[in-house]
Amino acid sequence: MTWGFTCVVTGGGRGLLVRHGGASVAEFSFGLPGDPVDGWEPDDTEARLTTADSFTARLRHLPDDGGWTTTVTLDNSADVERALPALGMAVTVAPGWCGWAWGSDTEGFVLVAPTDAVGPCLRVRVRQGFLRVAADRPAFTATDRRGEGLGDGVAALHLAHPTGSLRAFGRHQTTLDLAEVPDADAAAAGLPDWLPDLVVAPNDEVRLRPPTWPSCPAPGCGWRPRTLRACSRVDPDTARWRCTASGACSGCASRSPRPSNPSSPSWSRP
Repeated sequence: MTWGFTCVVTGGGRGLLVRHGGASVAEFSFGLPGDPVDGWEPDDTEARLTTADSFTARLRHLPDDGGWTTTVTLDNSADVERALPALGMAVTVAPGWCGWAWGSDTEGFVLVAPTDAVGPCLRVRVRQGFLRVAADRPAFTATDRRGEGLGDGVAALHLAHPTGSLRAFGRHQTTLDLAEVPDADAAAAGLPDWLPDLVVAPNDEVRLRPPTWPSCPAPGCGWRPRTLRACSRVDPDTARWRCTASGACSGCASRSPRPSNPSSPSWSRP
C-alpha cells in the first residue's frame, strides 16, 4: 500500500490536517468532552487529554509507512453506568477536493477525492468502534435557504452513540485508519456485502405493483380496488421516496389503505 499523504496535528491537538503534494486536502477536527488536564503535555502519539465528570478522553495518532491511525478513547471511572458525552469529528475538505461519507455505526468510511481527477483519494475507515453521519445536517452539502447542510465541503460525524451509555469502569474506543486508494471505486469495493444492489438512481421514475390488494377498512364496506398504483420518484437530495397512491373507495368516502403485505413488489420503469 502506498501513502502519498502527510498529516500534521493542528489546533492545539484538536485537529489533523492532511496534505498531498504540499497542498491541503482535508482537516479533521475532533470534539472531546471536557477540559484539558492540568499539567499534561502532548507527545509524539498522544495529542489531547481531557476530563469531564467521571470521563477521561484521549486522542492518539500513530503514523506508519502505509498510512495513519487515529484512536479516540473514552473511559468511565465511576462505579455506575453513565450516559455517553458527545464525542465527534468534523471534516472540512479543501478547495479542489470533495467528500462523501457512509456509515452504519459499526462500519463506515469517509472518502475525500479530487474534483478534477479520479485519484489518488483519501479513505478514512472505522476499524473499531462507532461512526455515524450526524442526521441533522447532510454531509458535505452547502447550506441552502432551509438551513440544511453545514456548508460546502463540511461534514459532522459521531464517534460514539449519541444516546448511548458506558458501563461502570468501562471504555469506549473508536479507531480510524487513514489510507490512500487509487479512486472512488476502490473505496466502494470495501462496502459490506449485506448492502443491497442499487435499484434506481436519483430522478428515476418507478411503479410499484403490490402482490396483494387491500380492502376498504370502513365498517361494512370491504370494497377492493381493481388497480392500485403508487408512482414514486427518488428525491435526489435525500435519496428517499416521495410517493403518492391512488385508489379511493367507490363504495364509501374513505380511501383504501396501502397494501398490508408488500413483501415481494415488482419494480418497473413506466
